[in-house]
Amino acid sequence: MEVKMGVQITLFKALKEAKVSGENAEKVVSELEEYIAMKITEANAELIAEVKSLRTDVATNRWVLGLIGVIIAIGSATGGYIAAV
Repeated sequence: MEVKMGVQITLFKALKEAKVSGENAEKVVSELEEYIAMKITEANAELIAEVKSLRTDVATNRWVLGLIGVIIAIGSATGGYIAAV
């Protein structure tokens, strides 16, 4: 079974073959990882904001549906009382 190397290991080995010192190669790989993480965070920022907005909307809708349920229950109870009188 062949084990595939990660991008970081492949980059590190390529830098070593290009005669870059181990310390400098590690720095390059680390900086690249940080840059990729930052770009992913930036790319997802809009989506995260949208998800938070949707959560707020869902919470509001639950509150409204609960209020409607209470109104219906009161209306049903009142209607039954009026019909009995």
